[in-house]
Amino acid sequence: MKTVMIFGSGEAGGWALEFLARSDGVDRLVVVDVKEEDGFPRTHLAAIGSVFQGFSKEFILRMNDIGDVEATARLLDEYKPDVIFTAVTLQSPRLLMMADIPDEIRQRLREATFSVWLPWHLVLISKLMQAIKKSGIQTHVVNISFPDVVNPVLWGYHGIGPTVGAGNLEITVAIVTKYISIQEGVPVTEIVPSFVGSHAFMSFGPRAGVPYFAKVMIGDRNVTDKYDLEWVIHEWPVSLRWSKTTVFSIFSASAVKNILAILRDTNEYAHAVAPNGLTGGYPVRLNARGAEIVLPEELSLEEAIRINEEGNKFDGVERIEDDGTVVYTDKTYTIMKELGYDCRELTFDALEPRCEELKRLYARLAAGGTV
Repeated sequence: MKTVMIFGSGEAGGWALEFLARSDGVDRLVVVDVKEEDGFPRTHLAAIGSVFQGFSKEFILRMNDIGDVEATARLLDEYKPDVIFTAVTLQSPRLLMMADIPDEIRQRLREATFSVWLPWHLVLISKLMQAIKKSGIQTHVVNISFPDVVNPVLWGYHGIGPTVGAGNLEITVAIVTKYISIQEGVPVTEIVPSFVGSHAFMSFGPRAGVPYFAKVMIGDRNVTDKYDLEWVIHEWPVSLRWSKTTVFSIFSASAVKNILAILRDTNEYAHAVAPNGLTGGYPVRLNARGAEIVLPEELSLEEAIRINEEGNKFDGVERIEDDGTVVYTDKTYTIMKELGYDCRELTFDALEPRCEELKRLYARLAAGGTV
């Protein structure tokens, strides 16, 4: 029996649940949430909806606080999931960006970039890594919460971490693949892209100067230079509004692609974020053993890593130390200090106090507070 355990049944987790409920290769779905009022309706709806596609999967809802390492370890040992999908975070920064706050504050937060909220993304998944260690089970983890930075930080600190992430570069590659498929009149399966890029590459794109590598093949034809990839990335998906929660469907779709490739042991060629603790996104092959990076012959792994580490700087991350400590760029540090949050380096010892600092800052700014 192939089992997927989903931690968090919010927007991302809910979409993943719906996709997996209608996919071959998954026999049992275990949804884990801290709130029954969130988890029960989503699990029940997915179970009923799967009937229309003729599935007889087992659906289980378990209430559990992921912050309780002992309880989570017992839960993992009980079900021994083949793959874990996690979309947990303490609080979504999107809510503040959509709140009624002064425009100058919103702009300063955009300039500080997404990485300032990193403590919120790290605390709970760090507890999950501890629980996996304690349970002793062998499993794969697919993380959707800022995996470009979260995954390598977890590997650095715990010595284990998610197998891969989801979203980000994967979405950019999907945009380019779909566009070229339309223009060339060929199925998407005939297009073989090879991209390397960070979260910032998706967020800001090549016009902002974010480094990346791109190559697109159709059979033995290299069509990379035939298309203005910068235009495609920046202009073609004009209807997408990344600040809205509706876009979680596409992030979860990329996660489910990774989950199914691992479960089915397909050795599928795809793109994945932060494979085996590397920062940024890469072309990979996914199977039951995990992820293997597959680069075109003209690009070395060292160069691919350098591209993604440089890309992280556009997200406010100067570097990630070997022990998982995150050092922020001067720009990000200065902006956040002006707003009332003084954090040059983020260490694991300071994660929970930093979370509380950010909650206070968030509340003040959301209430219309100024510096």
